[in-house]
Amino acid sequence: MAIAESMPETFEVLQSRLGLVPLNRIQVAPGLIVEVLSPDHAKAEIDRKLNELFSAGCQLAWVIDPRAKTAKIYTSPKRFKELDESGTLDGGKVLPGFRLPLADLFAAGRRRKKSR
Repeated sequence: MAIAESMPETFEVLQSRLGLVPLNRIQVAPGLIVEVLSPDHAKAEIDRKLNELFSAGCQLAWVIDPRAKTAKIYTSPKRFKELDESGTLDGGKVLPGFRLPLADLFAAGRRRKKSR
């Protein structure tokens, strides 16, 4: 599998996993991926990406649905917890101490749309 074919909108690679790989040639799976759904995202495409990235070593995935104001937190391609707007994204062991309330995330999106 070529990771580049399944690259999410955002990802994180811990320095300890990166080693001395030149940044333009990253060939390690990110510890965390973030997918922000848009109307043209197909469920099958998201499932394919999750399968490929977790198979390559990804540890955590956040799939954000701004229209439904929800997020699915994946720890494997099939195991997830769904959060509504009152939930909080947590970096867990991948990003210890990172917490982002979904209400803050969605409010920032609303402010951004109004300023356009």
